[in-house]
Amino acid sequence: MYRLLLGAIVCLFSCLPPAFAAPDPRDSVAIALRAGRYHLVERLLRADSDSSDSASNLIRRGIALLHLGNPRAADSVLALAKLDGVRAACRDYWRATAQFLAGDAARATEEFERLCQSELAPVRDSAQVWSLRCAIALGDGGRTERAISRLVSRSDDLAAVGLLAKMRRGAPDWEEAWLVLLRRYYATREAYEGAFVAESLGWRGSGDDLVVLARMYVRQDDPAAAVQRWYLALEDTTLAPRRPEIRYRLAELLSTQRQYREAEQHLRALLADSSAQSFWPSTMRLYALVERRRNNEPRTRYWERRFAETYPDHEEVPEAIWNIAMSWDREGNCTEAVKVYEELATRFPEHPRAEQGEWRVGFCAYRARRYREAQREFSRLARSARDYVVADQAGYWSGLSLYAQGWLDEAHREWDRAAAYSPRSYYAIASALACGRPVVPPEDERPIARTPARQPESWPNYDDARWLSSMGQTLWARAVLTAGAAGMAQSMDEMEALADAFESLADYPTALAWRWRAMWRRTTEDRYHELPPDLLRRVWPDFYRDEVLAAARQNHLDPALVWAIIRVESVFNPEVTSQADARGLMQIVPATGRALAQQLRIDGFTEDDLYDPGLNIRLGTRYVAQLLGRFKKIDLVAAAYNAGPSNVRRWQSAADGDHDVLRETITYSETRRYVKLVLRNYLIYRSLYHIPRGGTR
Repeated sequence: MYRLLLGAIVCLFSCLPPAFAAPDPRDSVAIALRAGRYHLVERLLRADSDSSDSASNLIRRGIALLHLGNPRAADSVLALAKLDGVRAACRDYWRATAQFLAGDAARATEEFERLCQSELAPVRDSAQVWSLRCAIALGDGGRTERAISRLVSRSDDLAAVGLLAKMRRGAPDWEEAWLVLLRRYYATREAYEGAFVAESLGWRGSGDDLVVLARMYVRQDDPAAAVQRWYLALEDTTLAPRRPEIRYRLAELLSTQRQYREAEQHLRALLADSSAQSFWPSTMRLYALVERRRNNEPRTRYWERRFAETYPDHEEVPEAIWNIAMSWDREGNCTEAVKVYEELATRFPEHPRAEQGEWRVGFCAYRARRYREAQREFSRLARSARDYVVADQAGYWSGLSLYAQGWLDEAHREWDRAAAYSPRSYYAIASALACGRPVVPPEDERPIARTPARQPESWPNYDDARWLSSMGQTLWARAVLTAGAAGMAQSMDEMEALADAFESLADYPTALAWRWRAMWRRTTEDRYHELPPDLLRRVWPDFYRDEVLAAARQNHLDPALVWAIIRVESVFNPEVTSQADARGLMQIVPATGRALAQQLRIDGFTEDDLYDPGLNIRLGTRYVAQLLGRFKKIDLVAAAYNAGPSNVRRWQSAADGDHDVLRETITYSETRRYVKLVLRNYLIYRSLYHIPRGGTR
C-alpha cells in the first residue's frame, strides 16, 4: 500500500538542528519534504516570495500544512493550485485527505469515490482505501459494503484491507473473510491485526490454519505469539501426521530466541520419534547449530559428525564437514582442523567449500610459521582456484608467506599478479596496496564520452514522476516511472539511462539497482576489475555527498569510510530496517540512536528520525568516530560496528596484533565478510574520489 506522504530521503542540513537550517542551492523545499521537515518547508516557501504562489509551491505548502496538523488551511491552499491531468488528481487526493481530517467526511467521500477511477495507480489505490475509511466514519453501510467489495475483488495485497474491514464490522461471513485473509494474505500487516479480531470474535484455530497462523506471527516478528501457536499445533490431534514438522519448526524458532534448553527438548523428541525420520538430518544439523550458539564446540562437532556419518550422501555433508573444521579452527587446534579440511577436499573436490578448505590449510600452516609450506598451498590455489575470491585471497597470502621468508622481490611479484584484478575483491585491492599499484585503474587521458541511450525526460511518465518527487513523494514517483518504463530497459545502455532517470528523482536505491544490472551485463567472469574509474563511480556512488562531507568534517573522519559503511549497511536505501530493528542508511538501532542524539543535543528525537538520511548520517558518523577513537584501525572499527566492541578485544588477543590474521580469525562469518567489504569499499572510495580526511577537498 502506498503511504500518504514520505519521510526520509534526503536531510537538508546535517550539522545544524532543523530550526537553524539555511536554504540550500538545490531544490531545498523538495529535500525538506522528503526528509519530513515540514516546518522548514513552511519557512523556505515564505522566504521565496517570488514563487510562493506557483501551483507546485501551493501544493507543497498544502502538504506541509497537512502534516503540521492544520488540514483546513491545507485544503484552502491546495484549492488555489491550478493543475490538470495527473497533477490535478494528486491535488484532489490531498484535498480530500485534508477534508477528511478536518471533519468533512461527506465531502471527502465524494472526492475519493471519483479518484477510485484515476489513471494514476498510486492515487487510485490510496483513494480506494480512504473511500472505505470515509464510509466507515460516516456510518454509511451501503458505501462501506461497496468499498469493501471493491477492495476484496482486487488480486493484490490491498484486498487484505477489505477483508480486515469486513471482519471488524462483524459481517455474517467474517470467518470466511478471516480464513481468506490468513491463507492468502498471511504476509500482510492486516492478517496480523485480523488474528486479534478473529480471536476476539471467538475463532480458535485448528488444523492447518494453526500452522499458517504460526508462520504469520514469525513473519510479523512476534516470536512469543508464534511459539504459542506452534505449541497449540503440536497438541492438535488433527495435525498428528505433521507433528515432526511442527516440532522441528518450534525448535528452530526457540533456538533463534536463545531458548536453547527448550529447543533441545524438542530436538531430542524428534530423534526419538521413528515417524520423524525424514526430519532427522535437519534435526542433527539444527542440534549442531544450537550447540554452536551455546559456544559448545565439542558438541557442535559431535552433531555435525554424527549427521555426516549417518547420511554420507546428503547434499549438506560438505557444509557439515566444513563446520567441524571451522570449529577446530576457532579453538586454535590447527592440527585437527587441517585433517578435516583435507577430508573435505578429498571427498568433495568439486564443492565450493573444498577450495576454501584448501586455503584454510595454507592459513593454518602460516599461523604455525611454516611459511614455505603455506606459500606452496597458496601459490597453487592462486593459479588454479575456480572461485575468483579464493584465487585473489590465495595470491595475497602467497605474497605474505614469501615476505615472511624474506623473499621480498618474489612477494612483490605475487602481489603484482593478484593486483592485476583490482578492485574485484578485497584481496586484489590489498595486493595492489602491498606492491604499490593503484587500487583502481588510472583515469583515462581522454575518457570516452558517454551518450546515454535516452535522456531522463524521454522516459514515459518522467515529467509526472519528477513532479511527484519534487512534492516529496518518492514512492509514488518510483511507481509512476517504473510503470512508464516497464519492459523498455533491456540493453545495457537503456539500463544505465533508466538509472540516470531514477537518480535525477533522488531515488538512489532504485538507480543503483539499475546500475548493477547494467554492470553485470557489461562484465565477464573477471567481474568489474577492468572497468575505468568513470564506470566504477556508477556502482560506488557518492550519494548524499553534502551530508556525508559535512558529518565527516564535523567528526574529523575520512568521508570514504562513511560511504563505505553506508554501502554495506543499506546500499543507500534510507528506509531499510533489519531484523534487529537497525534503521536507515547506517543501520542504527533505536537505543544507540537515542544515546547519540542526546550527545548531540538533538531535541525531540524519535525512532522514526533514523529514517531521515541526513540525521542518520550525522548520528552514524558520530558513532564511527567514537569507535575509531577507541580502536584506531578501520578493520577493528568495522568489526565493532557489526558485532559490538566487546568481541573485538577477544579477536585482537587471538590474532596477537597481526591484522591480516585477525581478519581471517574473526569467529563470526558474517563479521569476517563485513569487515572485508567495508575495507574494500573504503579503499575504492578513496581512490575514486580523492577526498582528504576530514571531508574537504
